[in-house]
Amino acid sequence: MEVEIISEESIKPSSPTPHHLRTYNLSLLDYLVGYPYVPIVFYYPNHNDNDNNIFQALQRSLVLKKSLSETLTQFYPLAGTLKGDSIECNDVGANYVLVLVHGRLDGFLHKPDLGLINRFLPLEPSFDQSSVGSRVTNVQVNIFKCGGIAVGLCVSHKILDGAALYTFLKGWANMASKSEEVTYPKIGDEWYVAMQKLLQQMGEIGSVGPTEYYIFTSWCKMGFNDIDFGWGKPSWVSGLIGKGFKGFFNLVTLMDTKCGEGVEAWVTLDEEELKILQCNPELLAYASVDPSPLSNDHVI
Repeated sequence: MEVEIISEESIKPSSPTPHHLRTYNLSLLDYLVGYPYVPIVFYYPNHNDNDNNIFQALQRSLVLKKSLSETLTQFYPLAGTLKGDSIECNDVGANYVLVLVHGRLDGFLHKPDLGLINRFLPLEPSFDQSSVGSRVTNVQVNIFKCGGIAVGLCVSHKILDGAALYTFLKGWANMASKSEEVTYPKIGDEWYVAMQKLLQQMGEIGSVGPTEYYIFTSWCKMGFNDIDFGWGKPSWVSGLIGKGFKGFFNLVTLMDTKCGEGVEAWVTLDEEELKILQCNPELLAYASVDPSPLSNDHVI
């Protein structure tokens, strides 16, 4: 499935950040956090298939840009750049990439090619991109030929965990849909929610040879499936695909299914270990491997 970049620009806050708020100091835990960006993709099908599919999607992109600019005024550190142990709130803005996908979203969702998901993100998952001067927020809006839209985000994990990411997205969605509900950020000691103290568990496995670590993190019950920019809730929400990146091995991310029954487990393991897992009869008795997100099967 070919992906073609249409445009790339900076979305700045609609109002400048006051001078006394230009530096946002990170806590020690924020500074030491391992993951450079929180990657997530929301998939919105076009329910009004007609001859104006792409034009309609482009109009929605304009709404996303305007509402993002307004939202960044409230969430001002997200419009800045990384600067060692702080965020420089310089209103550089979010990197906003508009992409045309030569294919249909419904066809992709019927049987997703997981190797394509990273193409819907504005950055390639890596541990090398959270450097000084990097933007905090990166967005890629993917427009499919059918008019469907996939919104991909990579926001620095040094300032956002899953719960804080939801707060930002909820505020952006409310602004885009002109909802009367107002979402305010908690900037300060409450901005970072206890470092996943997310919901994240670490376990040690292995009695022979080197100790092997597996990281489990849960985004369940956070409400990502309810993010509505004004044209309905997403048909699917996908997280990190660590294929080809050794730094993301031994990572399990749990997410809600759209129907609210069962859990999606995004598992990144060594290829040989993954083959063993996929053939485990006890696991297969309760879960399906790589099913369509449009089904109600329990998934891994």
